[in-house]
Amino acid sequence: MKVTRRFDFNYKPLQPSQSITVTGSVPDRQTFDANTGTYTPDYTLTPLTVRANISVIDLDGIIPSGDINSRLANIRWYATLAGKTSIISTTDPGYIIGAEGSSDAGQIQVRHNIDPALPLTLTFQAEFVDPRTGQIFRFNLSKILRSNTEAASMRFEIDTPPQVIYNPVRHNPLQVITARLSIGKEDIPASQRKFIWEVLRDDGTWSAVGDSLLDYWGEISADGSKLTVDRTLICDSLTVRCLALYDASGNPASQTVTPSTPVRTVTFVRRIPEYWFDMLDAPYNIPRTPYIFPRCEVRDTISILTDSQVSENFDVCWFMATNKAAATLTYQQIGTGIAPRLSTSLMSDSLGGVLALDVTPRQPLKALTVDGCILTVDGKILLVR
Repeated sequence: MKVTRRFDFNYKPLQPSQSITVTGSVPDRQTFDANTGTYTPDYTLTPLTVRANISVIDLDGIIPSGDINSRLANIRWYATLAGKTSIISTTDPGYIIGAEGSSDAGQIQVRHNIDPALPLTLTFQAEFVDPRTGQIFRFNLSKILRSNTEAASMRFEIDTPPQVIYNPVRHNPLQVITARLSIGKEDIPASQRKFIWEVLRDDGTWSAVGDSLLDYWGEISADGSKLTVDRTLICDSLTVRCLALYDASGNPASQTVTPSTPVRTVTFVRRIPEYWFDMLDAPYNIPRTPYIFPRCEVRDTISILTDSQVSENFDVCWFMATNKAAATLTYQQIGTGIAPRLSTSLMSDSLGGVLALDVTPRQPLKALTVDGCILTVDGKILLVR
């Protein structure tokens, strides 16, 4: 008679592990710019890759320890959006699913952007059969994808300070004010923005540049972004402002000015700084001659002014009085200009005469009006000082 004893294989339990990660440099969180309607990163251009990592450890050494993705079966990916879960088909253009049995098994590429209001949950399911025992291991992993909304701040600026001192003697008469509306580092296209240029009137109200015939000092560029001011045509001061309207849909004209509308203001002040003048080549004693030929010299805080600077910005007047032994002198204007020829007819034969010089700033050009009406010649405004 035989002695029998039943025995079985005694395998140590397989030790599985699982995780789900993002592979590559594309992050799993997007930023949506509400101003431009763009995503960063854009998954339609650079897809996001998500991978389920499944591995086992066999303490008996029968099954090679490590990654077993290529040996997984019944791989499924699901998408949950707004509470509804659906299986992702291999033909879905928004995804690329790694094939079973390949090195890409357990991997999925997301090729569409995530709505900021609707996070997307990806769920991975798969099975692995332990070839030693036939035991089935089931894996279930999830990954939530989100998109944040960020609106880059809109910036409105002009390239001119709030106050500009205009010295007609030294400064260029023309000044161009350029307005710029941008989001982040990008200028807003002209189709989406509108600049409104206004001037402060004498009655304290604002109105559009060009509404009055007296706005001959300014010209707005075709695209509305620039205002050119001829500062020789402003009086003591001029205040203008620029308002910016924006419409992302491309219809800025539909927008209206409100108290929150971005605005920038510039005030031009006409001012000639301190200056000094003197007469040159004026003789102390002269032989009897009908004329003398003095010169005027004007200087400011920087240097002696050129003849053109003087003639364009100052009235130079010469006076002479008959000298008297004891009486108030009476001056008469005898000439104008930087280097005039002046008559000596007012000089006394015995006491001579006294020559005087006065230099005053010239007034700016302005429209000639009569009884409140602007005078024009051939349709052009007549300007006088």
